[in-house]
Order: sequence, then structure tokens, then C-alpha cells
Amino acid sequence: MKQTIETKLKPFSPVILAAVIILCYLLTEGLKLNEVLLLHESAHLINVLMGVLIIIGLLVFHCRVRKTDQTEELIRLILFAGLVMRIGYMLYTDAYTRPHDISGGHDSYILQIIHNARLPQDNHGQFYQQPVYYVISAIVSSIVNAILGTSADEHALVNAAKIVSCFASCSVLLMTPKICKELDLNRRAQPIVLAVTAFLPEFYLLAGRVGPDSLSIYFMMLALLLTIRWFKNQTFPVTIQLAVVYGLAISTKISCAVFAIFTAVLMLIRLVQAIKQKKAAPMLAKLGVFGCISLPLGMWYCIRNLVRFDQALNYVYPIPITSDLYCGDHSIASRFLWFDLANLKANQYASPWNDYNYPMYLVKSSVFGEFKFGIPDWVSYGLVLVNFALILISLLAMIYVVVCCTHAKPMLRFGIPALWMFLYGFSVNFNINYPFGCTMDFRYIVPTAIFGGLCLSVAYNNSLERYQSKLESLAAKTVRCVIPCLTAVFSALSVYMYCVIR
Repeated sequence: MKQTIETKLKPFSPVILAAVIILCYLLTEGLKLNEVLLLHESAHLINVLMGVLIIIGLLVFHCRVRKTDQTEELIRLILFAGLVMRIGYMLYTDAYTRPHDISGGHDSYILQIIHNARLPQDNHGQFYQQPVYYVISAIVSSIVNAILGTSADEHALVNAAKIVSCFASCSVLLMTPKICKELDLNRRAQPIVLAVTAFLPEFYLLAGRVGPDSLSIYFMMLALLLTIRWFKNQTFPVTIQLAVVYGLAISTKISCAVFAIFTAVLMLIRLVQAIKQKKAAPMLAKLGVFGCISLPLGMWYCIRNLVRFDQALNYVYPIPITSDLYCGDHSIASRFLWFDLANLKANQYASPWNDYNYPMYLVKSSVFGEFKFGIPDWVSYGLVLVNFALILISLLAMIYVVVCCTHAKPMLRFGIPALWMFLYGFSVNFNINYPFGCTMDFRYIVPTAIFGGLCLSVAYNNSLERYQSKLESLAAKTVRCVIPCLTAVFSALSVYMYCVIR
């Protein structure tokens, strides 16, 4: 069979993506250095280019949709627009704009590695964090700034670390169709989950931020993809890949170990089945290989810090209860058991110093982070309200998938909802133990948005079936209309907002 150019380039797609991001960064920073563009001019130009590229994508879609498969063209358009938004946001956003723990934290970690060619020698501030993101960022930043001739500029050294975050955010988007394929999700339903992943603003924020969050989410989703493949076929190559990914994931952020529990449960299921079939030895060999690779690779830095600094394996940088971020003085019920609509009405933006209702904080921080924007209220309120509606519908869709979708594959019907519940439950427990506004941020549970999108896609796919009763038919038509319309409005508002802000 004759291979197309697209098929031939597919194995090199991560390299191509990295090259495109680096070239865009070099071009933008080079224009600034040569004073061809001023800082505010470059941001405005990037905003305009983002809008122009997405409009061109829409025109291409309009021209091609009549000649080729509509679903395939829509998927390509969504992926293209999602990449444009991520890369564009990274380019026009400085590392110190809308950051988290960067000054004296993430920046010091990266500069320590660049200047001294070694890991931090204490665990103060952010130095307690796992090292993979910082090592990769230091290497990429050193190369990029050597090309630009800015190796002596510490701001430039830190700023270039955004490239790693942007690559990770883009890779999560490109990985989502692969996850859909492994879950046997109907192709015609995939644009729903892809749109959620492509246009959720949290992914833009992650792409332009210096810190390990974006890379850790990438490893989580890659671990999920490989776990699904391993559950289908327990070969040694997939076992080794999965072990390496988990090792790197935990060496990026210790919280990635949460996903390992999900994988461990599936491995236990396969082990029990192997024992029943009297094939335990090969399975135990694979699990042994998995452990021998993943545990040392993932835990070495934790053990190092435990030995050198007596740092607990689950150590989190302590915040005093006297901090303005403390919210533990509110009841558990008011913090976790309902969506505080009065809070949303009072302020559409998340405030880590004043808010305490966790569900509503997630709704707001998933589209704005912990920041405020100088945009018209109709845009900001519209975006957060549509996001709220999609979240509520996705929760209903999740229940529907578990209860009603008997024909769906077990991994999609039970595995994805279980992983959503596990990740959300873990985050609630974390916020109970560390009751501060900063620990409510949606960036800690970003994969739940993809899981919710998958359930929306399943519900939409089922609505395309024929129903015998009029009531079922009416419900199906409602779902068929509401989910795509809300997703489209959410996507449009997200693109508009992040194409006009600076």
C-alpha cells in the first residue's frame, strides 16, 4: 500500500511539533532583540496572526468539507486551531505574566541547573520539586538562548522554559485522538472531546507558564494511553514504555503517582486472569520488569531528598494558617458539597484569597486561572457560564455512560468515569489536608476535563441512534443539539478572549 506524506511524517510528529514551537519562539524573540518590533507591538501582531490563521482554517474547512469526510476535516480544524491558540498564547505571554511560584522558585531552579550544571543542593522553596521538567527546560533554554545570543540574560533563560510547557500542552491535544481510538470511540463523536481539549483555556495558560504542571499532565495522559494499550495486549515493549513513562511522570511531579494506582488496579485484574488461566509466570515477569524500571526512575529524587533533608515522600511546601489564602475556617459542606451560585454572580473570576467553594472555584479557574482580565463582562461571564453548563452536562453524561451504555467498552464505560472520580476525590482530600485557596486551582486536575469530554462524546454518539419511543427520540434530539451548540459557543468565546488579551 502506498504511503501518504502524512503517514510517513507521523512517527516524526513530536520532533516536527518541537521544531515548529522553537522556530516560532526564535522568530518572535529575534524580532524583539533586533528592535524590529516593540514588546506591545509583537503581542498585538501575534494576536492578529492567531485570528487570521484560525479564519484561514475555517475557510479551508468550508472549501474541503464538501469534497471530503466532514468529520475528518472538522477534527483537523479543531486540532489546528487548538495548536494555534497554545503556541500563540505562549509567544505573547511573558514567563512572569500570570505565573505560579516563579520568582525565587521555578526560575531559581532552572537557573541553578544552567549556571552550576547540577541539581539544587537544598530543598528550600521549589527546590523540593522533582527535577525532570527543570532539567529539560534548562537544556532547551540553554540551546535556544545560545542561538539568540542571550545566554547572559537570566530573564531570557527563564522565559525560554515556556517552550517545554507549550510542547507538553500541544502534545496532550494531539494525543487525545489516539486515546479516543484506543477507547473505540466513534469517530463522528470525537470532535466534542477534541473541542473541549483544544479550547479549554487552562491548556493555554499551561502552555505559557514556567513550571512542571504542563509536562506532568502530558505524562499522565501518555500513561493513560499506554495503560489502555497494555490492558489490551500485555507485551514487553508496551510494558517497558509504560514503565519509563511512569518513571518520568513521577520524576516530574510526585502527584502523577495518582494515575499509577489506576494502572495498578488494571494490572491486578490481568494478573488474576493470568493466574486463573495458569499463565501467571509471564505476567509476573512483565510486572517485575515494570517495577524494576518505574520505581527507581520515579523515586530516586524522593529518596535522595529523604536521605539528605529528611523530606517526606509526599512533602508539600508548607503554608501557615495565618496566610490570607487559608480557607479551612469554613465548613466542609460549604466548601465541597454544592456549587455556590451566589459566588459566581458576585465575581466571575477566581480569587484564592476570598473564595472557598471548591466546585465553583474549579469552574472559574479552568477558564481564567487565578487571574482577572480586562475584557467585557459579556465575554468573561459568557465563557464561565457556558463552561459551567458543560460541566454539569458532562457529570450527567458520566452517569448516563455508566448506567445506560451497556454496549460501550468497559474501559470507556467504567474506567474513564472511575479515573475521573478517583482524581477528583484525591484533589478534594488534598484540599481538606491543605485548605488554601491556591490548592483549589483547576491546574491540579486538568485531565478530568478530557474525561468529562469523553463522556459528552459518548452521550452525543448515542443520541445519533434511532429510538422507538417519542420520549427517547425527543431526549436524543435535545442532546444532539445542546452538546454541539454549547461546545461551539464555548470554543468561540475561548478563542475570542485569548486572541484579544495581552
